[in-house]
Amino acid sequence: MIISFTVQGKIEETQNKLKETDVELVTLKGQFAIKLQQLSEEELDLKWIKNKKKIMEEQAKELKEKVEKQSLLLKEKTKEADDEREAFMGRVSSFICNFGLCGNGKRIRDAEANQKLEELRKSEMDLLTELKELRRKQEEVDDLQLEKTTLMEEIKTYKDRVAELEQKIDSEKTKTKGISDEKQCLAKRPETGQEFQRLQQELDTCRRDSLEGLCQALQPEVDRLQRQAWQRQIQIPHRPTVSSSSSIPVTLRGRLPPLSVHQGTRALSSSKRHFTTARSLMSEMQPSGQWKSKQVGGTSWETSKMIIPPEPPLLEDSPPKADGSKTIENETVVKLSDSNMASKEEQQPVFTIEEVLISDDEDLFEDDILESPGKPSDSSRRFPQKAKRVRFM
Repeated sequence: MIISFTVQGKIEETQNKLKETDVELVTLKGQFAIKLQQLSEEELDLKWIKNKKKIMEEQAKELKEKVEKQSLLLKEKTKEADDEREAFMGRVSSFICNFGLCGNGKRIRDAEANQKLEELRKSEMDLLTELKELRRKQEEVDDLQLEKTTLMEEIKTYKDRVAELEQKIDSEKTKTKGISDEKQCLAKRPETGQEFQRLQQELDTCRRDSLEGLCQALQPEVDRLQRQAWQRQIQIPHRPTVSSSSSIPVTLRGRLPPLSVHQGTRALSSSKRHFTTARSLMSEMQPSGQWKSKQVGGTSWETSKMIIPPEPPLLEDSPPKADGSKTIENETVVKLSDSNMASKEEQQPVFTIEEVLISDDEDLFEDDILESPGKPSDSSRRFPQKAKRVRFM
């Protein structure tokens, strides 16, 4: 039983570990899927940036070509302007000289030339700004490439961790299978083995010893109760008799008959069998001095006012059956007959000795336990056991 509980505990612990590992695996898979989605989005962004970079590079190349062409054109235009200016100046000078012009005409021409020069400088500044923007985007592309490398390393780490977890799950499954096989082997162990037969013989021996110890333990109690009954009968002149279907006389010395003699064997379920103790009977006593009718184990007991000795405790006996059921095996009823009140030698106490198999769903308390010699008392035990119960009627 202990091995089965240990194996069951190991199985539950391993199953809990498997559940936690499965939850962690699902979490890691979800994180892995999220990282993959982010990676795909970053790759799309990177591809878009690369395409844009190519376009911008082509545009930059075209702009450079345009700048070169414009510079060449500017040089040509400057040269032509210089040539034209020289020619023009020659013509103007000749014109001025010829027509006598000066002052405002020269300033207007200088202003127009300056305006064209400013426009060319502005176009140059725009080209420089576009070049700076392209360099900034190149830096962003480098940063994205570095981030991509970092994400790839993280993905590799997660893959290694997932592989390690899968290997751990396989090893735990192997352990679980081994524990299950061991449990099945323990459950299929035959009852005809030498070890089982040896333990069965030991249980039988302990049961016989317990019965002998019961006789020795009950003998002083019976003597004491007989003395109490005699004293009470001397004080009470009349006492009604208790009817019973079966009674076994007890000698004046209080000797019990052998426990191998059983009066009525009954098997009742643990939920329907209730023992009425002397304490419960005394609590139900009516004010008029009469006792109520009490249903005990399927038998109606009709009693009048009488003195009931205290209830003897419970004594452990042999181990219970394998099915954990509650069975009353031996029930010896010895009742007092008051037919002849004159003779004290015939006065006998009324009590019931019941051998009870108590299942694991019932408790044994201190007031119901009569310990065997050499056995310590334990009022908190909760396990199947067979015991002797003495009931006084």
